[in-house]
Amino acid sequence: MDIDINFWLRLAAKLSLQLHDGQVDKTGEPYFLHPMRVACSLYPNKQAMIVAFMHDLIEDGKIELSYLLECGFDKETVLSIDALTHRDNETYADYVSRACQDKIGILVKYQDILDNIRSERLSLLDFGTQKRLIVKYSLALEIIREHQIRSGMTESLELVQNLIYLANLKNSLPICPDNLKKSDSADKSNDRNNLDTLSIWNC
Repeated sequence: MDIDINFWLRLAAKLSLQLHDGQVDKTGEPYFLHPMRVACSLYPNKQAMIVAFMHDLIEDGKIELSYLLECGFDKETVLSIDALTHRDNETYADYVSRACQDKIGILVKYQDILDNIRSERLSLLDFGTQKRLIVKYSLALEIIREHQIRSGMTESLELVQNLIYLANLKNSLPICPDNLKKSDSADKSNDRNNLDTLSIWNC
């Protein structure tokens, strides 16, 4: 990417807006707002912002990594996006662990999680979905925390505070009825198998 990085930042934002057009998240709001918030949270790290704008394009935008190379994005950027793409038959825990191995990927994944656990977002979801996401993202934050410790990084106080926030939020939710115990996809089943190891699945 030998052109001004602002060019690539604008292109990443444009692709994200175009390829997420018509998509909505679990709360019904335009999906593009999610990568936009994640990208803005990473300012002034423009390389991380570029990756953040496009971090869900492969999973949700129905394009291949090769398309981003054809657009001119460099290999490092595309590899970071690959690290943030949940592959078929990959458990959620393995996916987050793989994302942590990429220096940009771990930054984007952390902010991605923070955006997804916003109280104003979770409050719009039913209790079963709230609890499933709380457990899912608690696992992800634990994996990121373990990676920081293994890498000799200073433990993030913010990360620990968010783990406490999720634990308190989970405990405040009502017990899930039996019909919410069933996973509605193979991915959720795989996620639950890994989440069980945390001994925090009560739903």
